[in-house]
Parts: sequence; C-alpha cells; structure tokens
Amino acid sequence: MKFFLPIVMGLTFLFSGNIQAQNYFSAEDIDIPFKNYTLDNGLRLIVHEDHKAPIVAVNVWYHVGSKNEKIGKSGFAHLFEHLMFNGSEHFDDDYFQALERIGGTDLNGTTNTDRNNYFQNVPLAALDQVLFLESDRMGHLLGAIDQEKLDEQRGVVQNEKRQGENQPYGRQYDLITKAMFPKGHPYSWTVIGEMEDLNAASLDDVHEWFKSYYGAANAVLSIAGDVNPDEIYKKVNDYFGNIPAGPTIARPEVNIPIRASNTREVYQDRVPESRIVMAWNIPEWGSDEELSLRLASMILASGKNSRLYKKLVYEDQVASNVASFVWDKEIASNFFVQVNVKPGNDVSEVEAKTKEVIEEFLREGPTQAEMDRVKSKLFSGFIKGVERIGGFGGKSDVLAECTVYGGDPGYYKTYLKRLTDASSSDIKKDCNKWLNNGSHTLICNPFPKYATTGKDVDRSVVPVMGEAVGASFPDLQETTLSNGLKVVLAQRAGVPTVIMRMMFEAGYASDDKEKAGLASLSMNMLDEGTKNSSSLEISEKLEMLGASLSAYSQLDYSNVAMTTLMPTLDPSLDIMADVLLNPAFPQKEFDRLQKQQMAGIAREKSQPVQMALRVMPNYLYGEGHPYSLPFTGSGFENTVESLSNADVEKFYADYIRPNNATLVVVGDIDLESLKNKLESKFSSWKQGDTPIQKISRVEVPETGKKLYLMDRPESEQSIIISGQLIEPYGKMNELAQQTMMDVYGGQFTSRLNMNLREDKHWAYGAFAFISDSKGQRPLFNYAPVQTDKTKESVQEILKEIEMIRGPKPITKEEFEKTVGNNILQLPGRWETNSSVGGSVVDIVQHDLDKDYYKNYDSNLRGLNVDQVRKMAGSVLKNDGLSWVIVGDKEKILPGLQELGFQEIILIDSNGEELERVGPAKP
Repeated sequence: MKFFLPIVMGLTFLFSGNIQAQNYFSAEDIDIPFKNYTLDNGLRLIVHEDHKAPIVAVNVWYHVGSKNEKIGKSGFAHLFEHLMFNGSEHFDDDYFQALERIGGTDLNGTTNTDRNNYFQNVPLAALDQVLFLESDRMGHLLGAIDQEKLDEQRGVVQNEKRQGENQPYGRQYDLITKAMFPKGHPYSWTVIGEMEDLNAASLDDVHEWFKSYYGAANAVLSIAGDVNPDEIYKKVNDYFGNIPAGPTIARPEVNIPIRASNTREVYQDRVPESRIVMAWNIPEWGSDEELSLRLASMILASGKNSRLYKKLVYEDQVASNVASFVWDKEIASNFFVQVNVKPGNDVSEVEAKTKEVIEEFLREGPTQAEMDRVKSKLFSGFIKGVERIGGFGGKSDVLAECTVYGGDPGYYKTYLKRLTDASSSDIKKDCNKWLNNGSHTLICNPFPKYATTGKDVDRSVVPVMGEAVGASFPDLQETTLSNGLKVVLAQRAGVPTVIMRMMFEAGYASDDKEKAGLASLSMNMLDEGTKNSSSLEISEKLEMLGASLSAYSQLDYSNVAMTTLMPTLDPSLDIMADVLLNPAFPQKEFDRLQKQQMAGIAREKSQPVQMALRVMPNYLYGEGHPYSLPFTGSGFENTVESLSNADVEKFYADYIRPNNATLVVVGDIDLESLKNKLESKFSSWKQGDTPIQKISRVEVPETGKKLYLMDRPESEQSIIISGQLIEPYGKMNELAQQTMMDVYGGQFTSRLNMNLREDKHWAYGAFAFISDSKGQRPLFNYAPVQTDKTKESVQEILKEIEMIRGPKPITKEEFEKTVGNNILQLPGRWETNSSVGGSVVDIVQHDLDKDYYKNYDSNLRGLNVDQVRKMAGSVLKNDGLSWVIVGDKEKILPGLQELGFQEIILIDSNGEELERVGPAKP
C-alpha cells in the first residue's frame, strides 16, 4: 500500500536526549480534510482546500489497468494513456501544448496494473480550462482518435518498451511477472504489453476499450488547492454532468496464486555484476498482512541499519547494493528481495548468506528498535510531503487512491492506525505465513566478454576429417558567523521542514587527473563515522529524528545537505556539526567505499548514457582542463584504486573550512535564532587556507565535425549525444537562453522532441540541455533512438539546429507560448522548501543578485522574440560539434560514414582510441 504525503494538522513533537525512547509521530494527528460528492452519472468527486498558493491540482483516476486486458490484447491500458494526450473532439490538439500555454506543472499520466491516472497543477485562473479539457477527453474522445494517431502513439509506446529493455537488468520484471502469475491470471502480462499485441491493435479495438472503461461511473476526480468545495462541485457538475455513466464492469476479485514450491531462473545480460532477485506472492493492497510485509521489507533493507545491508554490504562486503520492497496491487501483491553481488564473489554463497538473514528474521521476528525505526521512517515520509497538493503522491493523489482502491477517500486513516498498532508478533506471524515457501529466485549474470582471433582458416578447401574428440520567492537574509561561515536564510512560515545545504567551493573539478574521483570519495567518507559515532549510529539517530543527511560532490561545489523537521532541528544540527567537525575517516569505511566507487564506475560503463557522458568532457574541454574528467565525478578505476585515506584527509583539511563555505537554510526560523544555534554548534570550526581553483577558458572550434563511436553489441537503441561549449552562467541573457532552449529542445513540445518522437516515432524522447557551471558550460543534444534510424536521427538533429538558426526562426507563437507557460508556472514553482532551496543555491553558486528570483517574473515579461531569435543564432551550432554515439557498430557505422564526418574514431568505455575509420568511399 503506498499512500503519499497527507497534510498534518496540529502535530506536536517533544524531544529529550534519549532518541530511542521517543515516539515523535502519531497517526491521530494526520488529517486531509475533504468533501466528497457523487454526481448523478456516478462520477465521484473529492475536494480538499489548501490555500497556501494560488494553484489547484486536478487528478483523474480511471479504475482500469492492465489487469482488465485479455490475452492477446496486452498493453491496451498503457497505449490508451498515450492516446488521451492527443486531443479530443472539441480540442483536437496536443494536451501538453494546451497545458504549457496555461502554466501547467506536475503534468503527466500513468498506467499500472489497476488504474489509469491523469494529473496536473495549474494556476487557479486556468481551472475552468482544465476541467473543460479533462471532461472533453472523458466524454468526447472517440471522434478525435483516427488511424494516424493510433499509429503515432503505437510507435512511441514501442520505443518506450525498447528503451526500458535496453537498460541493464531491463528484462527482470518481464521474467518475474511471467513466473509469479500463471497464464491467464490478470497479472500474468506486463503493463507495457507485448510487441505483437501492440502491432495487432486496431482502431475498432481502441474504440471498444474506451467505451468499456472510460465512463463517468468508473472515474474519480480529486481536486486540491486554493478552492471552495461547493463552487468546485458546481463547476464539475457543469462540465462532467452530461457524460454517460458507462456500462457495468466485472471486476476481478482478490486472486493470490499459491505457489506450491520454490522455483529458479537464470539469464544473462550486459551488466557489470550479478543480481539476485527473490520474489513471493503476498496479499493485496490495503490488507493487514500487506502492511506487515511492507514493514518487514524495510527492516530487511531500508537504511544502513537494516539486516541485509549490515550483513552483506557493511560487514561481509559481498554486495554493492541491497533492496527489499513490496509491489502492492489490487488483487495480489509481490514481496521482493534484491541483491547486487560485488564482482569477485560467488553468487551462490551470497545467495546463501541472503537466505540466512531472511531465515533468522523469520525465526526471531523484528526487535522493538527495528519496529520504531521503520515506523518513524514511514511517518516522517508523510510529514515531509505535507506541502504538495498534486503530482505523484500529492494530497489529491492520496484521496483518489483511497477512493478507487479503498472505497473511501479517508481510507488512509485506517492504514495509519494499522501502522501505529502493528506489533513485532504481527510481523513475525504474517511473514512466516507468506515467505516460507513459494519463492521465485531470478539470477542475472554478466554476459561474458568474447573476442574473435582476427584471422581465418583457409576456406578454399574443406578440412580433412580429423580424429574425433570430445565440446513565491521569499526575501533572503544574510549573516556571517564568527568563524567566517556565510549564511543565507529564506524564512518560510507554516512549513515543518527545514532544508540545509552547506556548500564548499571545491567540486570534482578540483581533482587532479591522477586523483580523479577524490572529491566524490572524500565527501562520501564524511558521514561514515565521527570521533563520537559510527556510521550506523549516525544513520539510526537520523532516522529516529525523521531527518536525512548526505554528503556529495558536484562539478564546482561539494555539499553536505540535511533535511529535518522544526521540532527536531537542535539534535539534527548536533549530528550535522559532528559530521563536519569530527570526521574519523575509518580505514575500513574507506576500503568499503573505495570498492563501491570502483563498482559504480563499472556500472556507468554498462549504461549507454553514462558511457557517453564519461568520455564527452575530455573531447569538449581538452586534456588537462579541470572540467575534462567524467561528468559523473566518479573518476577512473585506476585513479580511485590508487587513492588513500591520507588523500581524503588532505581534501578535508584543504577545502572543508568555514571560510570556504556558504550555508543555505530554508525553513520557519528567524535569522537571530538561527545564528545563535549555528554559533553554538559551529564556533569551534577553524578557518584555513584553501587552494584556489582556476577554470581556464577553452578556445571553441568554429568548424569541424568529429564522431566518437563506442560499440555496444546487440544494443536495441543508439544513444546520440552531441556537445558544444557556451559562455559561463551570467555572461549572456539567461532568460533568452532558457526560452530559446525550451523551444528548441528543452520541453516535451520542443521542436527536437516533436520531430524524433511524435513525427518520426524513432525515439521515446529527444532533448537538448545545458549543464550549468562556473566556467564555460556544455550544451548537449541527446537522443536515444532505434538502431536502424541512427544516421537519419543525426541528420534530423542537424536540420533542427540549422532551421532554428535562420531559415525557420522561433515564431512569435512559440515565443509567446513558452514565455507565457514559464510565467504561469511561477506561482507553484517554489511550493516546497526544497524547491526554494534549489533556487537559493543557484544565487550563491552563480553569484547572482539576491533579488534575482524576486525580479524573475518582471524580467521574464520584459523579454522579446528578437532577443530569443538572436540567442538561437549565436548559441546553437551545427558545425564544430563533438559527437559521441553508443550503439551496435556493425549496424550503424556504414550509415554514419555517409554523413561527412571528418573523422570517426572508435573508442572503448574509457574513451581510449581503438581505431580511426574514414568516411564511406564514393
């Protein structure tokens, strides 16, 4: 059961020094007030008032998913989700286009086994338009669906399927689904469906599907935001009241297949490490037993103190990652345990260790401390989400989910009460009932690395027979502590979360090439133990406080980020200060993280996009430039292997200093109180001399076209990435640049995506983006395309660049739609403390005026189309680009040789040159 983010009313917290003895969270304090209506046609309406921002979330759930499909008709529910965005009888236009024009955010549609849902957040002034559009596609869709639209979206869905299957372990859930549910069971096929079923879908099939399941009586409309419920009911009745209820529907009852024995399956994939997955069939969504098993999954693998993590990752160090979770569904759910085996370890031995941990848990049951930890984690997850009204897991989503599956918008209260009352004995009893037999174990092993000899035998004669052998943005307040630490505060009243981010001016651009990966490893080490607490103790304290803390490195900055709650701010600050001031850098933790980082590099080399982004920086910036190392920051296997704990301690001594840091804080606290707290926690932190990082300027080539080709045999897609350098942030009109990029490749409805996805159906998505940095920034074109359209896709990218630069400049309509959309999105842009914090970080990182985002609206409104057109001509280039393509060389190289590249260089996953290939001969 997955409820998300309900609002918390009147929640009170107390704190004392004994963390383990506290229970900060109570189900009784969690409430989402709502009004519930049913129209005469059966449409159920739920309305929740939230007046903190002038926006409204509209969320429509249809009680139909892949389980309603028939054998041979798989994928219909998901295909229909795509068709619902392509226009209706009275608005025959792209739905994304419409919502972008009115400032829609958190806009999407999703399909699972049991439901379709469609949701968006819009400014309050746009509510009538959204209700018109949603009601038109509910009641007036069929006249707008023709063969052309069906073929278009069929192609998009098939590319989505290819993209998923092209990922490492991409076949996992297809294999598990078919193993866990017998043929004919409503869950025995995947949501995305089979290629042959999608190809066979006819226009009549699609029309019949809509008539069967998209009536008003099979839908729930959930609305949350700055609204009055009775006024909403009147509007909804006007727009939706004349839509027919639809036919009666036969719903599958609870059907949990009982598997009489354990089964196994082994397959190979192009992955860096083996993976063990164990799956069981368990009870349905909303049941007591499903909740017990969800808690058990968290005890087994959620957090550093979980049993599987401690045993396999931390102590024995035979696994790089563990996970356990419940995939809850309406008539039967699944329980998963997943372990990635570190290279060099025996898979069968790791599997045996995994089973030992599970069997011990089944014998002993959970401890009270484990129960407290996972309950705290679930409750704190609720509380941290209190700000959102829409999108995945917003309050409108909670109410809709409870209505569709539980029959009552307030069903989440039943769930939370069960969570409060759940006992160790309940968990033990339910787990022994469902996890003692009937598992399916799926093991994925890396595909071996094969090679040919490079020479052949004499085939002019048959060999003789040989001898047979056997084969709204807040005001920013600033202050400086006595030790030189700069503090920037965005005070926001009425929100219980506090966001903190300590920014140090030293990211992985500060790494020497010989020590590439040091910044990332050093920051990962920072929270792995202090002079006062071990890594596991830190993790447990944070979970008890409903807090999270992470240390990580980016290109120009390294960060320590913490999210906590106002009632637990003081003890959370104690932990943050301890991590920053008293790191112990234990050798055993260094050894473990060093190996994990090396395993992570191996994973990056198996994933097509990361493979390209690891090598592209060197081609853009040149050897020796601070930005020439992999954009992932992970370094290289040989450099990470050569690092020592002394290197980490030196990085800390050089850069983790208060006079080299800025602390960004967002929360309901005044500056004086904050400063007093910070002085008391950080006053002993001493200043130091910090090395200054110089980012040299790169001379950008005006002409030339060079391709680096990385071979990935049997790849179903080619990853196309081209890159160029543009001026640093702030050295150009950033609003004009952003608008230009939105039109060209930054939005769903951009020219690039509409060409390769919607028109050609060659890609699931194609985009262009800029990665911000203190020095010259990279601008990327990115398109994962089907293998047989690689050459043509490169041609289309170049064509789009050429057209927007001159022959087909940005139109006034494109300009007005994009700018209007960005303006309309502003009311909801800073809905959460986290989003506000991200914008404050931008101000600090790029040395912007502190009123930059307060003036953002007026500056955006002052933009004109000529500025944006000029930006396209000066920034976008169709010559002098560096290209990296990852794909099946045998299939794509001949076509690429026809495109006029000056050089085609074959490279390995490290970016090392293997061979130079010329263009095709005339």
